[in-house]
Amino acid sequence: MRALNVWCGVMLAAALSGCATQLHVHAQAISAAAPTVTQPTHRLVHFAFAKDTLVRAENSKVRANAEWMHVHPDAVMLLEGHTDAVGGADYNVALGDRRARHVAAGLMQNGVDPTRLAAIVSYGKTRPLCRTNSRSAGRCNRRVEMLAR
Repeated sequence: MRALNVWCGVMLAAALSGCATQLHVHAQAISAAAPTVTQPTHRLVHFAFAKDTLVRAENSKVRANAEWMHVHPDAVMLLEGHTDAVGGADYNVALGDRRARHVAAGLMQNGVDPTRLAAIVSYGKTRPLCRTNSRSAGRCNRRVEMLAR
């Protein structure tokens, strides 16, 4: 039932952002690979084009996830940085890394112990959620994924 609820939430987000097919495949892979740990409410934090700083609405997601971590003291967080397809591979890996580190800093500013951040990884543009060449796909792909383990 939990996997179905996660899948429904992901599909709703996909329908709103125009990338349902890609998110469906990604959600199935996550459901199959993820251990049975409750995930934070806001798994995805999005960024503006070529930026590594968060806008106010996305800051509130980081704060909410810090609160979630306080309620789940055994959870550790994996932060995965991603970018859109614009730019070279090296640039995008560095940008994804800066985005993930910015989210990590936000979690720590909200009281999360750094030892609870299991890893910070950047995939750059290699793992898009949305594979079309559109503005909405770019917005969808400029993200940090926060995965609890």
